[in-house]
Amino acid sequence: SNLTLTNVTIADNATGDTGDGIYYPEANVTVVNCILWNEINDNSTSSPLNIQYSNIQGGFEGEGNISADPLFTGPDNGDYTLQAGSPCIDAGTADTDGDGTDDITDYFGPTPDMGAYEYECDEGYDCAGECGGNAVADCAGECGGTAVEDACGVCGGSGSTCNISYFETIQPIFTANCTGCHGGSGGLYLTSYT
Repeated sequence: SNLTLTNVTIADNATGDTGDGIYYPEANVTVVNCILWNEINDNSTSSPLNIQYSNIQGGFEGEGNISADPLFTGPDNGDYTLQAGSPCIDAGTADTDGDGTDDITDYFGPTPDMGAYEYECDEGYDCAGECGGNAVADCAGECGGTAVEDACGVCGGSGSTCNISYFETIQPIFTANCTGCHGGSGGLYLTSYT
């Protein structure tokens, strides 16, 4: 049989025997985007383990795995949400089965978090997906880009020559501001513009 754990937090767990974290004999166990932390005994199982993009205290070989204090908000009070600055934020994967297609689509930031609780950034995300970051998109829409609008309003333009449409730009301004003082009522038009 197979057991798959995705975005699960197992912390401060004790059975009084072996396998305080995961103990599921005679099964292929897959663990993705999980946190196994502060187990009294060990996180072992007699079954084959495939652990990826998870925070395992003491470490575990596998793609994207880390071993770092998850910075739980209040574990002494049973609050296993993540604090700002947790290494588990944006450290998971959306492609949980490795087939190249995202299996998780509802998350904050550039990638899902590790653990059961997705961190919600109160400061907002910048264009690079960084919580509280200051990266901005330039006028071309490139995050962190340097393109700016020139005096003519052209993104990345040189500002040396502005092509202004007389009928779309100049005449409406003239009509709105000059017809009252020149005695016309919508019928006054400029005949040339240079």
